[in-house]
Amino acid sequence: MSKHTPGPWRIHETPTYYGIMADARVLVAVVNKSKKSKVETEANLILLASAENLLAALEQINSLACYASEEDTSKRAEVLLAIGDTARKAISEISDAV
Repeated sequence: MSKHTPGPWRIHETPTYYGIMADARVLVAVVNKSKKSKVETEANLILLASAENLLAALEQINSLACYASEEDTSKRAEVLLAIGDTARKAISEISDAV
């Protein structure tokens, strides 16, 4: 069971800040409107709102990569093992942070 607020997460704009909302009543994160460009701020918000889906994708990648055998020397196995290592590292960083 995850420790984070379940999604889907959505972006909500107010006159002074952007909120990442889990539903109409649960505020997950706040991003103050700042001097950063609107494009940069919106890109950051999309990344934040996508975090739960990104974690799920990494977990799926990791489970698929586990099918590669470390004894299999084919290029496919090498790629799958590298992808799995990257996914596990990201999952670990996320899990350690929450």
